[in-house]
Amino acid sequence: MKLMMVANLGRLCGLRPDDVIYTTLPLYHSAGLLVGVGGCFELGATCVLRAKFSASQFWDDCRRYNVTVIQYVGELIRYLCNTPKRPDDREHGVRAALGNGLRADVWREFLQRFGPVAVWEFYGATEGNAGFVNYTGKIGAVGRANVFLRVRSWWRRDVNLGGGH
Repeated sequence: MKLMMVANLGRLCGLRPDDVIYTTLPLYHSAGLLVGVGGCFELGATCVLRAKFSASQFWDDCRRYNVTVIQYVGELIRYLCNTPKRPDDREHGVRAALGNGLRADVWREFLQRFGPVAVWEFYGATEGNAGFVNYTGKIGAVGRANVFLRVRSWWRRDVNLGGGH
């Protein structure tokens, strides 16, 4: 069930079968394998893999392979923002970015420099039992519980905790 939920993350974020998804994340990690490649399998989308992240070649790769969705961890976006500015920074077909760990200041800088890209920030842990997706696009927010998660709260006001509490 958990694998299905992770692979469906792309669909929850509006990714489509005609998307070309670019990942430079290692496939031994759940983000690269399950979200990136697994998401492409689930959607029937095209997956573009690069053996190693290159900030200087990133946008050239996106243009070369007609990439529409990029996958990231927060620091990768910061590295992109730290590259020298180029006149073609906004000349790409990327419409969405899917990942986690993106600081709010870097998020703003990324959008200002590289153009209107829908950022889908999520949080999840391989060993955890919950995940969150920022489907509102609010900069800096980690997100809300996804549609597969039911949240319950139990409390009683009349519980005696002892010790005068």
